[in-house]
Amino acid sequence: MKLSAKLAAFTLSVLVAMPAQARNLEYFLQAKPLPGGQEFEVINRPGTGPALFWCGAGTYALRKLGLNDRIYLVQGRAPSVTDPGASAVTFTVNPDHPVVGIYQHSGWSVSIKDPGYNLSVSSARQFCFEKMP
Repeated sequence: MKLSAKLAAFTLSVLVAMPAQARNLEYFLQAKPLPGGQEFEVINRPGTGPALFWCGAGTYALRKLGLNDRIYLVQGRAPSVTDPGASAVTFTVNPDHPVVGIYQHSGWSVSIKDPGYNLSVSSARQFCFEKMP
């Protein structure tokens, strides 16, 4: 075997053995529209924190609604409307929704408790790419 072929085989084996540096979590949570068409909910799964709910909301807004505007939190974790027995977080992309403008605080934390808290779709989707330790 020539040196270049050996080097190529070695490089390939190292690359295959390396762990992924990031996980794509955009399809980890399911989002469903709510009756009335103004809101949607992201269904809880065990271990889900605020960032993953926003990931689910951002993915739904972009992939299902075709929007890249702002997402507003309507209601924090509560019983799901579309999935009996589960809990969910409710969001809207409607800029005329009554929750818009309620949240006036600033900071670095991500909320699923404060109605009106909002992120852009692209900011919410950044939570879909989790860094591996």
